[in-house]
Amino acid sequence: MKHALMLVLTGFFLLAGGGIIATASQPQPASAPHAEFPQTEYKFDKVVDGTLITHDFKIKNTGKGTLEISKVKTG
Repeated sequence: MKHALMLVLTGFFLLAGGGIIATASQPQPASAPHAEFPQTEYKFDKVVDGTLITHDFKIKNTGKGTLEISKVKTG
């Protein structure tokens, strides 16, 4: 009988939200931008010091708003 009561109380506690830990992100408006990066890393081969090397990273805005890129840093 004690076990059944504990089970019922535990179930009630969980249903009431007391035993659930969740993090919710801020909901984004439907008009918000959304950046997708098909590639986030690129390994350069060895080069001679002073040689100019480049690589283009593609960014696709799949959201409805204007995507503004304000800071770019190298790793």
